[in-house]
Amino acid sequence: MKSRINIIILTLFLLALLSACEHDVAMETTVHSDGSLDKMIHITSGGSFQNIQEIHRESDKATIITDKDSPQNILGLSVADGWALTARKTPVDSSAEGDPKTIYTFLRHFSSAEEANAALATPSDTLFRVTSTFEKRFRWFYTYIYYADTYHAINRMGYPVTNYTTAEDYAFIDRLPGEGKKITLADSLYLVRLNEKLFDIYGARALYEEYYDINIKLLQHHHVEQQWFDTLQAHKESLYTEVINKKDIFGDYMAHVIDSLGIPISHEEALKWFIPKLKPLDAKFTFISVASNAKYHHQINMPWDIVRTNADSISGNQVFWNPPSIKFLLKDYTLYAESRQLNYWAVAISGIVIALTVFLFVRRRPT
Repeated sequence: MKSRINIIILTLFLLALLSACEHDVAMETTVHSDGSLDKMIHITSGGSFQNIQEIHRESDKATIITDKDSPQNILGLSVADGWALTARKTPVDSSAEGDPKTIYTFLRHFSSAEEANAALATPSDTLFRVTSTFEKRFRWFYTYIYYADTYHAINRMGYPVTNYTTAEDYAFIDRLPGEGKKITLADSLYLVRLNEKLFDIYGARALYEEYYDINIKLLQHHHVEQQWFDTLQAHKESLYTEVINKKDIFGDYMAHVIDSLGIPISHEEALKWFIPKLKPLDAKFTFISVASNAKYHHQINMPWDIVRTNADSISGNQVFWNPPSIKFLLKDYTLYAESRQLNYWAVAISGIVIALTVFLFVRRRPT
């Protein structure tokens, strides 16, 4: 087997697939006071992505696509899992630049946040995960509803990113505004350096550690003597340098490493071991790349007036976010809103109690 692979796919998991088809996502959740949720998730391919309101406005001029096959997507949404799917192709104005967009819209009603989490928050190395939280609290005069969607970290690499990041990096990420908003030149330069550190340096090392771990498991599987583990360990850094410098290697490179170090495992046996182990790694790397390069739009429709949120913008009882993917590249990112409703019956009861108290006080007062 002499299939050639570009090492950039292994060492730069984001930039490698920048030219891949766009995979942009808009999520809209309508929260009901009984705790049930209606989720609408738009996934766009081709053209430039638009926000949720623009998608709705364009529905009249869109062509409905009759193909009911669920498109491959980073959330793993499928008609077979209970999602209703519509797909429409939006034409591009002849005077405008760009390609036609195909917008896939998935809809599903959930009776609770727990039911939604069973569909969207199951642990996976190759799917985008979102956890929903619904809390309802009674405070006499008001009833409060807190709702949140948490995007789980895109990075699924086992190698600790803390070796390459600082508290300042996380503080910088936290204060980044929504996608499309201006940032200072200093912040722009910091973001460039942070991307280089995460993707060029950490990304390369994390991928190498995954492949090195497969080598260790290969040696364990064949029960080789300890001296060969020591040999592999002794050459670990030089092999990493070689991989980075070559930039272009053969698919059976790791099997050649075993040969070159004299480890008593045949090339054929090593290759047989590596091939099935690399497939899930490739799937994970591809997910990280596509998810990191996607654009995200999020909307939550609350049942009552908003009193607290971390949204980019608010319109009535609707809140909106356009988070850059770096917000949830390394750690979970929670988008929340809290609304409240006046309990008129509590106001009425309180008024009656106050009125009775005043009446009794006045009545008992000596004349």
